[in-house]
Amino acid sequence: MNNNTFDWEKTSQMSIVQFLLAIFIPSSIAYLGFRVVLAVLVSNGLPVLIAWPIIASAMLFVLVIIAILLLNKEAKTLGISIWKRMCMKKLTVKEWCLYIVIIAVGLVVSLVAQNLVLPFMNAVHLNVPSYMPFFLNPAINPTTADMSIVSPGLPLRGSYGLLLLIGITLLLNILTEELYFRAWMLPKLSRYGE
Repeated sequence: MNNNTFDWEKTSQMSIVQFLLAIFIPSSIAYLGFRVVLAVLVSNGLPVLIAWPIIASAMLFVLVIIAILLLNKEAKTLGISIWKRMCMKKLTVKEWCLYIVIIAVGLVVSLVAQNLVLPFMNAVHLNVPSYMPFFLNPAINPTTADMSIVSPGLPLRGSYGLLLLIGITLLLNILTEELYFRAWMLPKLSRYGE
């Protein structure tokens, strides 16, 4: 089979246990990273706005590498290129327009729902640990909050390296979602519905 096309039905399907493990293992690592390692680093003086993206980037980078290795192994088994196994294709102008509309609608919905987050958190007694960055805490408004709350231990003025660090984290997040969850995992769940 060297036609270089990817047939979702040719991939081995995951059992429920395999699916749960494929979700549980990365989630457990993320929990340890953000709930244990991050707390230790911040308590030892590393500014949270540096510690959080470093931990996130390290975990995401490992997951991207694992996804590429899994996709490459399966591509070889199927006799196709890794590019085809990654489900990569060029988007048409119509598809780009559709995705831009979906993003715009999502932003509008999130802005409207923003006022419901704090009442929901209060109703179910959720709180964000103090060692998490301000952008993960909806109770902090960065436009009105004191800078010592927004960025404890790190003056933001002139911290241009922080933009690069957060940019790398965002890129790795996108790659993880697309390669691990969409390209590798999703085809293995087609037996459970389309």
